[in-house]
Parts: sequence; structure tokens; C-alpha cells
Amino acid sequence: MRAAARLPSVVLLLLAFPAATSAAPEFLGRNPGAQITLRAGEVAPSLITGLDVPLPDGDRAGAVRAMLIRDAEFFGFDPALSSLVALRPQAAGPFAVYRFAQRHLGLPVLGADIAVTVDGQGHVRIVGDALVRLGELPATFLVSAEQATTAAIRAVQPKRWSGEPKLVRQAIAGVAGEWRPVWEVQLSTAEPLGSFHVWVDAFSGEVLQSTNHFFRLNQGYAYPNCPEAGNYTTVDLANLPSTTGLVGSYVDMYSNCTPGQDCSAADRKAKPDLGGDYLIAPNEGSLSDGFAEVHTFFHINQMHDWFAATGFTGLDFAMPVAVNYAPVPDYYGMSCNAGYGDSAIMVGLCNLSDYGLGTGFVNFAYDSLSVMHEYTHGAVDHGARVDNYTTDTWGLVGQQMGLHEGFADFFPAVVLDDPKIGRHVGPKTGTGEYFRTLTDFRSCPNDIVGEPHDDGQIWGSANWEAYVAAAKDAQVPLAVFEGLLALSTRPTFQDAANAVLAAASTAHPTVYDALLAAYTAHGLLGCGREVELASGQKMTGSLYNPQSFGLSGSTSPFEMQYRVTVPLNATSLELTVKATNDQGQATSSVKYYVNYGSHVVFRNTGMTATSVKSGSFTIANPAPGAYYILPVGTNYGWNTQLYDFELTATVVGGESYDGGFPWYPDAGVPGLDAARPPGRDAAAPGPDAAAPGLDAAAPGPDAAASGPDAGTVVLGPDAEVVRLPDGSTVATGDAAQPADLDASSTSAPDAAGGGAGSKGCGCGVGGSSDPVASGLMLMAGLAFATSLRRRRDAR
Repeated sequence: MRAAARLPSVVLLLLAFPAATSAAPEFLGRNPGAQITLRAGEVAPSLITGLDVPLPDGDRAGAVRAMLIRDAEFFGFDPALSSLVALRPQAAGPFAVYRFAQRHLGLPVLGADIAVTVDGQGHVRIVGDALVRLGELPATFLVSAEQATTAAIRAVQPKRWSGEPKLVRQAIAGVAGEWRPVWEVQLSTAEPLGSFHVWVDAFSGEVLQSTNHFFRLNQGYAYPNCPEAGNYTTVDLANLPSTTGLVGSYVDMYSNCTPGQDCSAADRKAKPDLGGDYLIAPNEGSLSDGFAEVHTFFHINQMHDWFAATGFTGLDFAMPVAVNYAPVPDYYGMSCNAGYGDSAIMVGLCNLSDYGLGTGFVNFAYDSLSVMHEYTHGAVDHGARVDNYTTDTWGLVGQQMGLHEGFADFFPAVVLDDPKIGRHVGPKTGTGEYFRTLTDFRSCPNDIVGEPHDDGQIWGSANWEAYVAAAKDAQVPLAVFEGLLALSTRPTFQDAANAVLAAASTAHPTVYDALLAAYTAHGLLGCGREVELASGQKMTGSLYNPQSFGLSGSTSPFEMQYRVTVPLNATSLELTVKATNDQGQATSSVKYYVNYGSHVVFRNTGMTATSVKSGSFTIANPAPGAYYILPVGTNYGWNTQLYDFELTATVVGGESYDGGFPWYPDAGVPGLDAARPPGRDAAAPGPDAAAPGLDAAAPGPDAAASGPDAGTVVLGPDAEVVRLPDGSTVATGDAAQPADLDASSTSAPDAAGGGAGSKGCGCGVGGSSDPVASGLMLMAGLAFATSLRRRRDAR
């Protein structure tokens, strides 16, 4: 049996396609081994593996483009209106990746691209798809470039910057699931610190989204060659053509300045001796610490050379890097931080007394994995163009952020053979022996909390487990990197796992089993936006101030929706909730939207209801079927960055199987279908009116979600009974009534799909920058004290 045939059956095949995907049978007829993953609510695939499509000799990029145009309907774009612009091909091992960005009516579509992975024999093996079908969008720009720039500057309010935007262009962007023409304005500023990508509506001039594309390592430190691991030694400084300073082929070093803004030759503190050597002793508390420059230069080059050895050329340029960063005043906590953004890196020198952490200094540059982690963000940025935060009808789109952090942890840990992150900074900032370790088991969905570094441990720990299980075979990280390059801008955990498995199956079969076992154990092969919540199971998560993520609107949804399946004859569904702010104080600013029969439809506006307080809420005599719950944060103050929440759903009474877990066909939980009770109709679509034993008069999910405002309710304490449209009752808090949602925020199933029976990974994302300027804001605007509190939390 070919290795490719061993891929797990975790993706959606032809029978799972919506009827609208009329091109699927034709594509699968030509490619019978194809395994296809769909996003929730979309008809185009997000990832196709199991392919073996030979390309003709000659122009590979042209042959790939011809294949995409031939199957344009299947891949989700209209070639009559949209064109594909070839980007620079990338290579890793035996694979070459041909990537195309989408242009629609001549305008770039932000966040829309497709990546085609071709093996050494010229056969297509993987396709990562984020193309979109847009139709005849209005392309008239009533707002001028000058007006858009003024609006962007007003939104960012820069106090210190060059005075000129880096980019102003017309484009098409997706905001909350709606695609529209925008001006994209990019501003790089020193105060506030960041690389801002601002979307301005082409018709109204309204700022739709202002995202800080700046990586921040609030929680991501990995340091195998830190002071705690032994004394410093003499090392070779490679890739250094300059004889006067650390101006290398791939790294351009500075101290205490903002790369791309105010750095100059005077900010280079490391100077060579008469022999051209940089034998500079550590001086950790100094703003002019030349050792910090040398140490950082060496380790970033070490990381660059690992990527280059795979054949990757995306980082073959001199990246500016500033260490000893300690501005006064430090508005954004960057002196106790490290960050990557728009192809530049900053590494802080932290005065511990400024943050109430004691006395003395800690230099983040002394931790090798810290700076290597940041540089790896650059590899992800230039290799896969992974996108930023956004929202869709399911809530926050954030799994790609966890992937970004997980990749950035894993590859440096492999290079320096150390899974412990933060062994120098951790003890000095009060987080323990280290900050986190890849040996801690994390799985999806139980460990998804909505914070990228925490969520990244799911991906990082799974890959480290596979690496160790394969006796640290170098083919494991190579397969992981090849899978990374195969992804589109909008990947999910499930997409990434399937892409790596496809790469391993094709080129690294000896490590395939180790990767498959680890991904299975960590829940990555069925990790979607819809989580089945067992009765009595407690889930935790975090909701962040939308301004921290550059999101529009005043609400902040969670990135997953919890589904509770109520069996026949249940007497009640009890929800116990708790929420605290970033000071650990109880808050009522978290709402729990509940919908019967289909997922809650999130909108930036229009989801109005009385705020919910902590407490227990009961739905009496609930109708059998699926209840969806989406936590949403509201009422963020200027100093409020996050809310932590806990949620437990308990079903009382009713039929149950498998030790009390309610049976529900196709619940997305392995083993449930096999455990269905004897006599159940295998074809039953779910607990609706057609299910055996259910009273034909009892409304099912479709009946209860028949139109606007049909079943979305917000629950509160201090019980007041309200009858739902399905005939059940709910106890609401204070004077709360069922949510008065408008038609855009109804309980009706989303027109694109994703109803009660949907499962798998569905993480649609919109909005991206070009491959050079692209980057991701990681917790921009969060105070260091807040991040420190979260670091100390035991999860």
C-alpha cells in the first residue's frame, strides 16, 4: 500500500460536500485519492491532500496556474472576474511551493491566496486554498487616497514616525464575513510602537479595522543556550561580510532604537577588536551591552542557516534587529518583551523595578530561544503568509495565531535541543524555572483558551512529542516545515496537521506514524470551531479587548462555540458560568449567547442583550437536540484587556449512553457513532422530529430555528422564566428577556452551511498583507503586568 493511502479519514469527502459544490464530483473523479477539508460555513476546500497529479515538463508555475483555472469552480473563484498573481516560489526538501495571490476586478483580495505543493518528480501533492468567490462587487472608490490616509492616521494617532505611510493601495477585504472594497494603509510608527495595517471603507471613509502587525513575545521565551545552561564560549560568527560592525548578510544589529524608524550606525554598540573579533564580555544591565548584540547575531544566524538548509530562501535578506531596547518612558512594555513585525525584531532590556518584580535587570537577548522564536515568526510570515486575527459568523478567527506561536516555539527548540522556554527570563520575572515547556501535554479542544501562546502549546507539544517518539529524527521538523509552506493564509490546526501528514506520507514515510500518533493524541485531526461539551465538563477561555487585536466593534467573541447535546426526556439543562477581569475580579461583562439547533451567528453589532452576571442558569424541559453557546466579552474599559471565563453545562435526566454521554449522530467525537444504541437509524440526521422515539409534534432544530430571533437567548441570574419558541423555558437574569437580535444576528442556520451537524475544522479568515510586510500582532497593547499575571496562572 502506498504511504499516501495511510492518511487518516478526518477530512470531508464527496458525500459531505454541500450541494452547491457541483464541481466536486468532477474533481474527485479525476483525483479519486483526494482528501478534502472544508471550513465551516464555506463550500470551497481549505486543504486538499492525497493528490498525485503529474505536471508537464517545462514551466511548472504555468502548469499549476492552468490546473487551478481548469478547476476554478472547485477551488472557489471565478476566473472571469478574478486573476491569480504568481508570488515567489518557495522550496523545502524535495518540495516546491507555488503560491498565487487573488486579484478581483484588478484589486488585490487581502487574505485570499492558494498554495500548491509539488514534489521532486513534478507531481502536485497538496493544495492549501483561501480563494474566495466574490461576484460583481462595486469597485467605485468615493474616498480618495488622501482621505483614507488621514482616516488611518486619525485611527493610529502616531506621535513619533516618519510622516509617510509605507503603503496606500486599493484592495478588497473581508470584515465579519462580508467582502468590500477598501483602502489599505500601512503605517510604521515608533510611538505607538507598531506596524499598523488600516482598512478604510471605500465608500464611507470609516475605519473598518486597524491591526498592529507586530509580534510580541509576552509569553514566548525559549533559551537553550542561556546563562543557566552554562558559561559563554567562543563561537564563529557566520554570514558577516562587514569588517566594522555586525552588519551581516541576514542580520543587521543595533541597540536601543526602533528598526525601520530611528536606527543608525551610531546605534551599533558591538565593535570589533584589531583582529576583527567581537570578544565582548556580558554587561546585562547596560544600554550599550555589545555582548547582547553578538549573542543575538549568532543565534539568529544559527536559525537562518537551519531554514536555509531545507532550501528555504524567504529569509535571505538582512533583517534589522535592535537589542537592549529600553525607551523612557516605555509606553508599551517593550523593554520587558521581544517582538517581530514587518521584517524587523526588537529585544528588550527590562528594569525589573519598573514592573514591581524586584531589583536589577534582565536582558531578553541573553535567551537564545527568545530571539530565535522571533526570527521564526519571520519564517512563517515569509513562508506561508499566515493571517492576522479577524471575526466571522462563528466568532473570533484565531487558530492561525496559535499555529504561528507553535511553529515559532518548535523549530528553535529542535535546533538547540531544548523544549524549555524562558529559563533565563522566567525565574527573574517570577514565572518559575521556565516560562513553558513543549513537554507539557496540550490538546484540542480542551486546552484552547483564546490566547495565542497558550494555544500554540497544542501545536508545539504535539510536534515535540512526535520528534521525541521518532528518536529526534531530522525528518520530523522537515515534514513540519514543508507542511507549513503548503498552508494558505487561513489555516486551522486540522489543516496544518493534515498538510504535515501529507508531506510526511509523500517524502518522509519513516516518521509518518510518529506524527500521526501525536496529532491524534493531541486532538488535532478533529479540532474545529465547534466543540462537543459533555455533561458536567468545565471549559475555560479568555476574551480579549477587541482593540488589542485590532478588531472593529466593541465586542470580543470566543474562537469556538460549545455544543451541548440534550437527549430525549431531559428535565433540565443547567449552565454554570463565571467570569473575571484581568485583575481577577468578578465581572458581568461576559454574555453567553445560546442558540438551539444551529450555531450562534456572531455580528460586530446587533447582538444586544442585558449583560450576564456569574451564576447558574437553567433551561427547564429542554427540547432534545443541540444547544450552541458562544461567550462574548463586552464593556471593555481603557485599562481592561481581558476576561477569563468558566462554563459548565449539566444535562439532568434523559436517555444517555457511553457512561452518561448523550448519543448524537455525527457529533464529531470519535467513537460516538460506533456506540449508538441498537435499533437507531444509521441514516438519522440528528435529534430532529424524524428521530425514532421523538414525538412527531415536538419541534426539532429546524423548527426551532426557523427565522430571525427564533432561538438565540442570553441567560442571566436571578431567575425569571421565559418560554422559548421550541416550547421549553429558560430562567433569565434580572429583567433580561430573550435577546432582541436583528436579522443579522439570528439563530437561523448560516446560509453558507455550518448547522447542527457540521463538524471538523472551520476557520475562515480575511485580510492579509504582502509577503514582505506581512506580520502578526501578538497581544499588542497588553500591559506587561497583565501578561505577567497570565503567565503565573496554572492552566
